[in-house]
Amino acid sequence: MYLLAKDGIYINDYPRSLSETKIPAGGRADLMVRCSTAGTYTIKTGTTELATISASGTTVTTSALTTWKPASIPDYLTDLTGT
Repeated sequence: MYLLAKDGIYINDYPRSLSETKIPAGGRADLMVRCSTAGTYTIKTGTTELATISASGTTVTTSALTTWKPASIPDYLTDLTGT
């Protein structure tokens, strides 16, 4: 599983590999799930199942994702500490 963005804004260390993540109430996260082998995978919150992914087909070799950094951030995220 990879984190791509939080609240619609791409993260600086895109893509960030995760084994689990916590999303606060009202928060949003863009996640990508890669299933390299066929099977059924469950996405949970605690013990509650949110979704089930059913992957089929032949096993594939997983390649590394290309790292990327956004060229700019939205103006409302500009660091104003020294201003």
